[in-house]
Amino acid sequence: MDLIPPSPEGYIALEGALRAWAPERLLWLQEDAMALLSPKLYREFVLPLDNQLSALFPCVAFHLHGNALWAVDNLIHAPGVDLMELNLEAALCDVPGTFAGWKKIQEHKPLVMWRIYADDFATWLERIFQEFPAKGLSIQVTVRNLEEARKVQSEFRKHERS
Repeated sequence: MDLIPPSPEGYIALEGALRAWAPERLLWLQEDAMALLSPKLYREFVLPLDNQLSALFPCVAFHLHGNALWAVDNLIHAPGVDLMELNLEAALCDVPGTFAGWKKIQEHKPLVMWRIYADDFATWLERIFQEFPAKGLSIQVTVRNLEEARKVQSEFRKHERS
């Protein structure tokens, strides 16, 4: 912690397309390989290490893939994890399970939803605004080009609250 200089502006943790800001030193954890482990092996060998790392930082974000939905229950109860990000990989994961995971996470911790732009974005976003409260929610969308960025921006504007 001594190697991270103090910052009155806060801290940013980033991993690929994902970003998080916090007023205190921030750690972004991810265990992508947990999809290759059984839940028992993760709980026995990796979760204790995640908990030890989490205890070192005042703010901790955790990135999770939809192919490891079983870990949501462990991580929402991890005392050092402050917010969770669960991404939507529509072609690779259980989409209804991902929505259920998002709801479970948001009941316990702030939630970051991340997805890549696709043709179903408008329908997906409509569902998000209908089913999820705005408090404690961040939606991050990765686009391939300016045209997709403009489409995403347009869809968000349709849902602006006055």
